[in-house]
Amino acid sequence: AVNPFKRIKGLYESKVMNKYLDSSPGDKLSPHAYGIAHNAYQSMLEYSGRNQSVLVSGESGAGKTETTKIVMNYLTHISARNSSGDSSDISQAVLQSNPLLEAFGNAKTVRNDNSSRFGKLIQMQFEPHANNPELIAAKIDTYLLEKARITHQMNNERNFHIFYELADGASSQQREHWKYPDKNGLSKFRFVNQSGTFDRRDISDKKQFKYTLEAMDKVGVSDVERERVFCIVAAILHLGNVEFDETSSTDGDGSAITSASRHHAMTCCQLLDVDIELLTKALCTRTISAGGLKGKLGAGIEKQHTVAQAAEARDALAMTLYERMFLWLVWRVNQAISVVGDTDERKKRLSEVLRNRQDRENLAAYYAKNNKNVPEYICDYSIGCLDIFGFEVFEENSFEQLCINYANEVLQQHFNDVVFKQEQNLYESEKINWENISFPDNRKCINMIEGKPIGLLKLIDEECMFPNGSDESLYKKLRDNLPRNQKFEDTFLIDAGTKQRTQANGRRFSIVHFAGEVEYTVYGFYAKNKNELRQESINLTRSSKDDLVRILIPYNAASGSAAVGKSDEYFDMMNKKKKKKKNKARFSLERHQTGTGTQKIQQTTVGGYFKKQLHRAMKHIRESEPHYVRCIKPNDENVRDSLDRARTMEQLNYSGVLEVVRVARAGYSTRFFHQEFLHRYRGLHTVSPKELRRSESKVIPTCKSVMEVANVTEGTDYAVGLTMMFLRPDAYLRLERVKNRIQARSARKIQRVYRAFDVRTRAERAKRLKEAEARRKAEAERIRKEKEAEEERKRLEEIARLEALKEEERKREEEERKRREEEERKRLEEEERKRKEEIARKEHERRVKAVIKLQSIARLLYTQRKVRELILEMERREDEDLRLLEEELEREREAKAKRKARKERKRRKREKEEALRRMEKGGQVELAAWIAIPFLFLLLINNPRILFFLIFAIASGGVTAIALLNNQNGVKPKKGGKRRSKAIKKASESHDTSDEEYSDDDLDAASVEEGVNDESGTSKPKRVRKRDKAKKALKKVNPFRKSTKNKA
Repeated sequence: AVNPFKRIKGLYESKVMNKYLDSSPGDKLSPHAYGIAHNAYQSMLEYSGRNQSVLVSGESGAGKTETTKIVMNYLTHISARNSSGDSSDISQAVLQSNPLLEAFGNAKTVRNDNSSRFGKLIQMQFEPHANNPELIAAKIDTYLLEKARITHQMNNERNFHIFYELADGASSQQREHWKYPDKNGLSKFRFVNQSGTFDRRDISDKKQFKYTLEAMDKVGVSDVERERVFCIVAAILHLGNVEFDETSSTDGDGSAITSASRHHAMTCCQLLDVDIELLTKALCTRTISAGGLKGKLGAGIEKQHTVAQAAEARDALAMTLYERMFLWLVWRVNQAISVVGDTDERKKRLSEVLRNRQDRENLAAYYAKNNKNVPEYICDYSIGCLDIFGFEVFEENSFEQLCINYANEVLQQHFNDVVFKQEQNLYESEKINWENISFPDNRKCINMIEGKPIGLLKLIDEECMFPNGSDESLYKKLRDNLPRNQKFEDTFLIDAGTKQRTQANGRRFSIVHFAGEVEYTVYGFYAKNKNELRQESINLTRSSKDDLVRILIPYNAASGSAAVGKSDEYFDMMNKKKKKKKNKARFSLERHQTGTGTQKIQQTTVGGYFKKQLHRAMKHIRESEPHYVRCIKPNDENVRDSLDRARTMEQLNYSGVLEVVRVARAGYSTRFFHQEFLHRYRGLHTVSPKELRRSESKVIPTCKSVMEVANVTEGTDYAVGLTMMFLRPDAYLRLERVKNRIQARSARKIQRVYRAFDVRTRAERAKRLKEAEARRKAEAERIRKEKEAEEERKRLEEIARLEALKEEERKREEEERKRREEEERKRLEEEERKRKEEIARKEHERRVKAVIKLQSIARLLYTQRKVRELILEMERREDEDLRLLEEELEREREAKAKRKARKERKRRKREKEEALRRMEKGGQVELAAWIAIPFLFLLLINNPRILFFLIFAIASGGVTAIALLNNQNGVKPKKGGKRRSKAIKKASESHDTSDEEYSDDDLDAASVEEGVNDESGTSKPKRVRKRDKAKKALKKVNPFRKSTKNKA
């Protein structure tokens, strides 16, 4: 399969798929990934559920992941054609697991924009013992996630896709909630800005993020779980920006989080829901447990980290968090695709598969104990698809590239064993004339990598056992051991024939792989293989209040009992704990939440565990029938419509494809055991199976006679082995056509004989049917007549019975009518009685209410009468008090009037005496005037002006004199004298009628009421009588008193 680096229209459409779905054995179809998947499925059916494996291999960027998805798509379609809805659901879940795992496990590299940074084996379990088996379960096993990519990327590479998909695909509200930057803000974060590459060429991150969310929904990841996963990704991104400063103390140099990066640490703690103090402790300190100190003090010795050690602790925590989150996602996907619909019937079928698998393992143990060979293939109705990382060669190749290339070496060896070695061994054992074909054998390289006691992985593991190991000591160990072994002298090269390097670049070695020589740098081998995580980091995650963060890393991870490879069992156990009581679950978690000491996350190293995983996968592959897809990368620039012939031939050469073509041309691709061959083509010979079982000497001649019927030549078209028949493709197709032709001729003959027999049988059957019909009619007539007579009798009996029933019914109806009338009468009487009782009750209630009302009125009237009597008594007393007060006032007025009269008499007497004195003085003046006037008159007659002036002076002097006389006499003229007299008269009249007397003040008040004004002409204020003052005082004492006027 060649990667075209573009979509080719019409290559993977449903029309093309249907051609392979509807094909039958012998049909010639062009090579296609659908054809590989179809052959695997048909081979499983043809050989009673024999396990199948589809191995997709090739370089990085050759299209292995896409080819695997195409094969899985075909297998899910072929199983879901006539299956139930549950199978369709699991098919969709299996297909949707690819974009989810790609988002978290794939990354852009120099050679591939969507490179798988982990390997996976997808085992698809079909329903056993069914004509058209449907998919009932699946499982995904993953291998060696390249977690070092979290903290370091080379030029033109990216971190895992999810970091960029979140920045480009999430909404602004989501990014704000997750504290995640946008696409432009990624350049400020250390874990993603090292290479300066933020885009991929094959698809946009925004579009891919939608596919990731859809995949999460399909595999059953809830919204809460999705939220927690993205919070962990954001926390890892912020954790990468945490930096450290050197600190000094009495204990030595230490480290602390810088103030500039503290907000990143706070954000990381918020997203992980942990305490900032615990994060600081996990990154900047470590606890050392030594001997009796732990038993006596209980906590060990706390030591400060240097800046470099704190950075290592930060990177280790980030890598472990991401790796455990990825394994949790794989476990979550396996939960969704383990058993379809969670139904009892499918669980029962799956348990049958598991039971057969356990029986097979027990049988294998028995065979191994007794030194017997185990059967080659296993029949579990399972098809596995292996998508392993491709062969990689970069400028800087580290521990991850070593493991990846080691896996490709093992797969290439299996390919060689199946295609070359097993073929040749089989031909030799069957005594078939065969010309050996040379092929590249990589056994030496594999022995050098995994050999014991001196092998590359073994030496690396041995170095990791030392507490003070380092990359430098590892390099020396490799240089001192491997080149000296003659078996590895052509495979392992270290400083051989190369130029003198500097010390930084000198720790390198080269391995001659099947694809070519690769140079590795030892830098980082020790730390990556040891996979060390300190207990302080474990305590940090176990203290989180977030359910997912708390269970990601096992509480006993540092003790070595929770290896990374047991993640499925661990997450299953934690999932079961959620179903228990909360207090018990909390107690079980808190028991092991804290610990002391810095230990490893697993007892076995990464290389050792990966080796076990790879051998387990190869065991599964060896127990199944393999199907190979070799992916070819046409050019290293990843551009479309460009084929580099030299590069393509190089891949075809080292992958063994050219040798496979030579073997296919020279060999026999189809083979059967003798008994199987004779049973399959039993229509082409006449020897019975019993005779063949009795005489084995007749087996080979019979097989040859079958081939003679097909007119094929021995040696050229087929070969007869000791136990097997070997056929070339043309001979097999010719034999199949002859078999089909003979079967068709036999089928026609059988049909002809059967049809003749059927015609005779039908004629005889028709004659028998005619006679039987006549007998049936006569018998039917007799039975009809008897039936009619019986029916007539029954009819008469029925009529009589019905009449009796009608009479009884009439009587019952009459009785029922009377009973209803009696019930109706009683009901009416009861209603009338109830009505009268209701009327009487209402009348009684009305009377009671009237009595109560009358009583209330009487009480009210009685109260009013008492109040009125009290008011009258108070008024009477007030009138008495008023009378007494008026009498007192009357006496005071009389005394005052007498005093006033005496003063008036004295005043008048004085006035008379004064008037007499004034009159005497006035008479003397008048006499003088009368004497002077005549003389003046005579004088003025002669002068009129003087006369007029004199008259005016006399008049003025007279007026002035009169005024002076009045002043001297003390008499002051008053205005309104008549009105004053009238007021006095009116007051006297009122005094006579009411026996009341007015004082001078009263007279003045009366004059004011009549409009009398003083000398100035202004009105005087109205005076208040003492009687009115008394009434007001009594009114305040008794406000209920009525006035005398109203009373009258």
